[in-house]
Amino acid sequence: MRKRTATVAAVLAVLLVALLAVPALAHEEHKVADYNVEVGFGTEPAYAGVTSSAQLIITNNGKPATDVKGLKVAVSTGDAQPKQLPLEPYWSDDFGQPGDYRAFFIPTAPGAYTFHVTGTLGGKKVDESYTSVKDGFDEVTDAAEAQYPAPEPTGSQLTTRLDRETARLNAALAAERAQAGDQVADARRLATIGLVVGALGLLAAVGIGVVALRRRS
Repeated sequence: MRKRTATVAAVLAVLLVALLAVPALAHEEHKVADYNVEVGFGTEPAYAGVTSSAQLIITNNGKPATDVKGLKVAVSTGDAQPKQLPLEPYWSDDFGQPGDYRAFFIPTAPGAYTFHVTGTLGGKKVDESYTSVKDGFDEVTDAAEAQYPAPEPTGSQLTTRLDRETARLNAALAAERAQAGDQVADARRLATIGLVVGALGLLAAVGIGVVALRRRS
């Protein structure tokens, strides 16, 4: 029994080591001179509407590169114009992993994203683009897929709903203004008719009075 337990423990230990050896995040790797660059989302899976980051983990001959200053990253998706973002160290004495550089942003739409990394590293020019799935890291996922118990509308859905309600409200206000304008026009017409009728009555009364005076004379 003890032998079997020891065997099971040994197998579990081997499996645990194997699991720990697998990267926690799916990243694309690229070599620049003696540097190794891993590119992907800082948090995976990345969800639309949730803060994430373009992450570069950089090592030099297997050691964390802690003095990288010549790189920048542009984020793009679909037909949207690329957005240039500052790439900053994401570690300190209290937290993080040396060599971890991040450019934080909030992806507002699900789908594939591209990180275009440019600059210099170790005196070598860098001009590389990395795209979700094709280059080994996940696409941005619709947050509704992970929400429970009821999905909340995304920012784009709220914007669409707001635009629709605004258009409906504007149409209703325009109809009310048109109706009010018609009512004012009707009131003006009635007032004009009343004035005309009153004037005619006054003229008739004056005419009758004139005729009566002539008869008396």
